[in-house]
Amino acid sequence: MKILFILNSILDFKSGCHFYRVFLPSLFMIKNGVEINYVTHEYDKTKMEELVKWADVISFSRAYRDRESLNFCIDTCKANNKRIVYDLDDDIWSIIDENPAICAKKNMEECGERLLDVADIITTTTEELANVLRKKNNNVVIVPNAIDPELFKKYKKEKEIPTVVYSGSASHWKDMLTVLPEIKEIKKSIPFNFVLLGFTAGPIESAMYEYAKLKKWNVREDIGKYQSEALKAWDYLKKMNVIHFPFYTPELYPDVLSRMINAEIGICPLENNVFNESKSCLKFYEYGSCGTATLAPRILPYSKEVDYTYDGPNDFKTKLTKLLKDKELREVIAERQYKWVIENRNINNVVKDWIKAYEGTTSSNT
Repeated sequence: MKILFILNSILDFKSGCHFYRVFLPSLFMIKNGVEINYVTHEYDKTKMEELVKWADVISFSRAYRDRESLNFCIDTCKANNKRIVYDLDDDIWSIIDENPAICAKKNMEECGERLLDVADIITTTTEELANVLRKKNNNVVIVPNAIDPELFKKYKKEKEIPTVVYSGSASHWKDMLTVLPEIKEIKKSIPFNFVLLGFTAGPIESAMYEYAKLKKWNVREDIGKYQSEALKAWDYLKKMNVIHFPFYTPELYPDVLSRMINAEIGICPLENNVFNESKSCLKFYEYGSCGTATLAPRILPYSKEVDYTYDGPNDFKTKLTKLLKDKELREVIAERQYKWVIENRNINNVVKDWIKAYEGTTSSNT
């Protein structure tokens, strides 16, 4: 089988989402005899046609923004009678206003609708998102996100003071605000290192300006309506002496999380809204594979897979305090979660689901 992945732009090669939905599955499909090629839809049209003719299956991934070039790619696939697979891992129709992606929401929706109309198979990450997509195309196959244990390695944890890590982009600032006051309060009485991997103020500020333009606000005066709220998270962090690691490329990120940070506890704060309900538990898979005890809110998606959860800020404070004080408890939880992730979200096993989806041998609604 030959698969051609048509990506949105060259930047997708550095995207964490594409790493999990395109590049990691590709590497393991190649090990199983599948031939793979990649191209962006901005590519030379003649070369694009040659690659489409070469492939058995054409895969489009995530949200596209350029409708004209996307239509050319789709028309080329149809003219050559090629099977089309569309992979989507976010509910782009429910993006909240505070997400930086809101700036491109209209184009993403239109391109997403076009792909859903023409795709032979839709692949996605969770049952919740599958239910959204089935309203538009019933041929939906769930292939969960998965990790490579050889990248996210489990190292022995020997630090005297435990480390709590949060890994996520600046788009999660509202999620962070749900627990930051409690973290700040706990730090007054219990020593621990709080590490942020990826969360920075810079991307927040640029996203705020894009949002302001979209809303037609006066950028110099009215930007404060939204930016001041977003930067609350950063203000909290600056006062808490956090250890900050900027974002790394997908090639380096696993080693930074597993070896350099090697945290005892990983947190997954999340607001309860429709957009977040359709997400996968990817942070949990990463933490779990590293032998890091995960604490997550008892809401979707985490309530289905994480076994140590909290209900609201007060319960978060109680549960995190227990983990910080009780080394044996966090080791028991970490080992249990590690085993679950390795058994259920291991790319060595999940690659078979990817191959079946691309071959068309997996029934929809699976």
